[in-house]
Amino acid sequence: MTTLCSVVALVFVFASMCLIRRFSRKILTIIGLLLMAIQLFLASVAWQQSSLLAVFLYIIVFSLTVDPLTWIILPEVLNDQQFGFCTCLYFAFGAVTTLTTDYMVRYHSPSFFFNVNGAVSVFAMLFVVLFLKESGNISDKQKKELYFSKRFLKSQRTKKRKSK
Repeated sequence: MTTLCSVVALVFVFASMCLIRRFSRKILTIIGLLLMAIQLFLASVAWQQSSLLAVFLYIIVFSLTVDPLTWIILPEVLNDQQFGFCTCLYFAFGAVTTLTTDYMVRYHSPSFFFNVNGAVSVFAMLFVVLFLKESGNISDKQKKELYFSKRFLKSQRTKKRKSK
């Protein structure tokens, strides 16, 4: 089962390259998070009848949208230290999710697990809507100017000149 899930994820991550080139990164991220939330809430209602289908739909939507876009957008808007910190948090939360999933399913219910993850997807979607700016067709310099204050960028240029 794990191998099949991994193969499905791999196939759809490669398929995502076509989507990323055609559509806005922000819109794709919002659509992906919305579809993931809907799918998780629907899975919480009918988890016994469609759990396998629900898992594969989630993997497909995640692999087509949020998974590759996370690794495209983060390096564009963060410096190296921030990106390293976010990567550590990403994997730490992945470990926490892995360790708590069995507990949530066993002692609460699969519906509880799906609802919690659906709520996380909704909050992530709201974050993207409110704070992520579209940066697909602009230069790296313009991306940095979009997210960082002019004072911060000026101080970074000054540091580079002093180090040379």
